[in-house]
Amino acid sequence: MIVGLFVANSLTGQTVSRMSRAMPVSKIEHFILDFVSSGAPAGGILAKGFYKYVYSVVDSTYYVVITSMGYNNTRAQGILDILQKNTSGDIVDALVTMDNVLYGQTAFDPNISLIKSMDSQEEKIHELMMKNKSRELVQKQKELQRRSVSDIDRELERVRSLEIEMRNESIQQLKSIVKTSSSPAKEKRRGLETSMSPVFIVFKERLKMVMDKENNIKSGEVQGDMSITIKEEEYKDIEIRLGNVGTDVKFSPNLDKSVSSSGVLRCEKGFPVEKNVALVKWRSSDIREAPITFTFWPSETSLNVYQIMLEYTAECNMKDLSVFFPKANISNVVISGSARESDAHIEWNIGDVEKGFSDTLEFSCTCSDPAGIFPLEIYFTSDFVFTRLFAEKVERNGEEINEVEIKKVFEVDKFTVVDE
Repeated sequence: MIVGLFVANSLTGQTVSRMSRAMPVSKIEHFILDFVSSGAPAGGILAKGFYKYVYSVVDSTYYVVITSMGYNNTRAQGILDILQKNTSGDIVDALVTMDNVLYGQTAFDPNISLIKSMDSQEEKIHELMMKNKSRELVQKQKELQRRSVSDIDRELERVRSLEIEMRNESIQQLKSIVKTSSSPAKEKRRGLETSMSPVFIVFKERLKMVMDKENNIKSGEVQGDMSITIKEEEYKDIEIRLGNVGTDVKFSPNLDKSVSSSGVLRCEKGFPVEKNVALVKWRSSDIREAPITFTFWPSETSLNVYQIMLEYTAECNMKDLSVFFPKANISNVVISGSARESDAHIEWNIGDVEKGFSDTLEFSCTCSDPAGIFPLEIYFTSDFVFTRLFAEKVERNGEEINEVEIKKVFEVDKFTVVDE
């Protein structure tokens, strides 16, 4: 595995480093001093105890990759080449490159200094468009100067301008319709889960639910999967033993079918490296309790003006809880609380809450029927899963390994509260 990277200039004394895992500053300094004090020659591999240094020297600057003894030298040399090529002696460039190699799983092959000096494709296209427009305007002015503008020409020009204005208004209306119909909760969805551990296993479930305002579940489904990401070549031949394997579980066709049905996951060719792979999937419609409940209190304060009070109670621990109210059927919204108003929705960002916690939002609006605030859209995540499936142990060559991180993620895919 990769322990870390560092760049050190022997003349200026400048040194920058990044480690693949959190460790005390004293240990980081030990790695650097251990290498510097060894009097390493121009380049090569230096073995020290349980670790080795793969390095090169250019213009008094050392570029160093620290790895475990079993790490592939060719891969280490490849990372070293990327670090040296993208740095060019600049400390900031060195930090950017190291961060992308260790944490972002990305490496910049082009030279960073060259990228800095380049204009983006969009900038070039915009510049060409502006030059072309400028030439067209100059050409039109010359043509107008050559001939007198008649009343008919003026009228035609006025009609053209009106047509362009009407067309632009239609485009803006279409954009507004598309924006209104889109789901605001989808914009909050989590990205791909990542980890610095050599073996990263994720149990993730997504909730689809429709519930009425009286908290009756009209439909509900949980879809889940178990995925794995292997970051180091030496761990690709691991074997995972699962517990509580139910009948609703489906296994990836890439797994060894002779043992997968008994809860043993292994791949004859080894698991792919640096790739997120789904191994197991499951689905359940047995949802008997809603994760959150609501109390809806509308009061008509004057003709077609309502004071809306919405109270929620969390039935489980939640993170990033948000409630969205559509504005298509209401107007003149006045909010008393922490919610904010956008073009299409009222967005109540509640944040992290514990099971049993409740809170209330109040706002007034103009509408013919208070049911106009529905459907509500709910979004949240959590660190629990409904499935009883779990990773019992992870082995390599018959021995259990500890370099494993297991994460559980629960996320709303689509959760709607309707009027009835």
